[in-house]
Amino acid sequence: TIERLLKKRPRRIVLRGTITDGFGEGRYYMAHVEYRKRFRKALKFLPYPGTLDIKIDDDSLITLEELRGKKGKVIEGFVADGRTFGSVKFFPARLSGIEGALIFPERGHHKDGVEFIAPKNLRKTLGLKNGDKVEVWVWEQK
Repeated sequence: TIERLLKKRPRRIVLRGTITDGFGEGRYYMAHVEYRKRFRKALKFLPYPGTLDIKIDDDSLITLEELRGKKGKVIEGFVADGRTFGSVKFFPARLSGIEGALIFPERGHHKDGVEFIAPKNLRKTLGLKNGDKVEVWVWEQK
């Protein structure tokens, strides 16, 4: 039945925000061999070694909080070189037609922001700069 089909389909969530500078930590973590290996396996692409930081608009903050409470998929944490690397929850997502993922690091700092990963440098590929408005489509996992 159509009800059964609709229940199986992931729901698309839309977040709107503004490109901003991050803390520079995304580049460090996304360049780590173990995270790259795990993300490649989970997402079927090798992420660009960096994240695109997006400050979420006020009218999308409630939606962001709801998304944070969802299960999502998880890259498990690990220990490497005597250091502990935390888990990362993620959701498949799309920004300006480019497939990627919205990530929520276990030890994240953002309350009103998100990090987007993709196989390309999105600032260069899409010509994005700080202050640009973007829309991220996220697929909630059932």
